[in-house]
Amino acid sequence: VVTERGMRVPVRYRLVELDDLITSHTNDLTVNPAFPAELQPRDRTRASSQAQIARIANDIQPDLMAESPKASDGAPIIGPDGIVESGNGRGMGARRAYATGKPSAASYRDALMRRASEFGLNAEQVEAVQNPVLVRIRRTDVNRPAFVLAANVSTIAPKRDIEQAKIDAGQIVPDLFESYVPSEDGDIFTAANADFIKGYISTVIPPAERPAVIDARGNLSQAGLRRIRNALFVHAYGKSPEALNALARLTESVDAADTNIARALIAMAPRFGEQNARIAAGAL
Repeated sequence: VVTERGMRVPVRYRLVELDDLITSHTNDLTVNPAFPAELQPRDRTRASSQAQIARIANDIQPDLMAESPKASDGAPIIGPDGIVESGNGRGMGARRAYATGKPSAASYRDALMRRASEFGLNAEQVEAVQNPVLVRIRRTDVNRPAFVLAANVSTIAPKRDIEQAKIDAGQIVPDLFESYVPSEDGDIFTAANADFIKGYISTVIPPAERPAVIDARGNLSQAGLRRIRNALFVHAYGKSPEALNALARLTESVDAADTNIARALIAMAPRFGEQNARIAAGAL
């Protein structure tokens, strides 16, 4: 497997009993004392992490738990001692699926039986394990904390704010504004807009990206608020070069000369967005 920074580590596939994996947290997401704390770079107690694990448990994707040249993707990577070095979330999600009898666990097991030969196994071996999971076991010694950090870095380059705003704006539907409550200063993050924010996240933000817009308590984060504002800006003022250049200046420039006009544009964006939605719906 290869990490985002080019570290290459040889691995081999192995079928193991899921309960034998040493993950960073237990099924109820309490910290596992048997897991070295320095090998878990993520806060698995955050509401966003809990939602991710629940999503995996409800809908295990066998193809995403199998082969991959990337250390960050595919079957979990473990050390010779059974400690999960990459794929803790996938491992915990699969274990919860088995423990709660989710249909996704049976589908995952069936997929392992069908594809066993691809990993040097056979269907009888899979059938003999109560809660089977496919893993990749590391075959050479490494600086373990360094490898874990490298293996848990996504190989996908983050989008610029303006690129993300264009994508998100295209996902906004007119019905979303039915729960929007405008304020005098254009503030989006208000108690009155709780339903609007919830609806926006579930409608516009893909499940895999939601951890980035939610804080530890499950509330909208600063990054999430910025993402909503940027998308509403594009939805309000369009995708013309002038509009996108304005958004780029507001999101990427460190020059504060246009602070007042920036505030005015941002404050009015939700209202223009709501107006556009009503026009699109034929109500205005």
